[in-house]
Amino acid sequence: MENPYKPPEAYVADAADVARGPRPPAVTRAVIAFWVGWVLGLLTLIPGVRENVWDNPEVHAGVTLAIATVFGGLSAWLIVMVGHGRNWARWAWVILVALTYLLMAADPSGWERQGLVALGVDFATAVLELYGCYLILTGPGAAWFTGGARAAREPMR
Repeated sequence: MENPYKPPEAYVADAADVARGPRPPAVTRAVIAFWVGWVLGLLTLIPGVRENVWDNPEVHAGVTLAIATVFGGLSAWLIVMVGHGRNWARWAWVILVALTYLLMAADPSGWERQGLVALGVDFATAVLELYGCYLILTGPGAAWFTGGARAAREPMR
């Protein structure tokens, strides 16, 4: 008699765990674009670059630093996971990027208060992130994240 409390034996894995070949150049370019945008965003937090951030009387500098640390760490971790081919991280990154720019679009007056240098860097970062998202959502990049045709032929164990 078979044990009714025995867990199921289905093999469940992320597409990254399925043999699918090396990372395509499109994904490598996307990850590089994400890292360049991340570093540029980090550099704008240097006092004096992004205006009205560290000397804002409405928001304490410690709060700004805490928020930057949390979101910077989350972004870095997601970029690493995207580089490792985690499909969930790809979608989480796309959602994070979309929410970031939707929130920025909701307050266009905030762009003026940050200064021209920060605005230029934000624009360059947006271009880099949108380009990277395009690369991981289309063509060989998208196929690699989902395991491609090889993963579709792989039987469940």
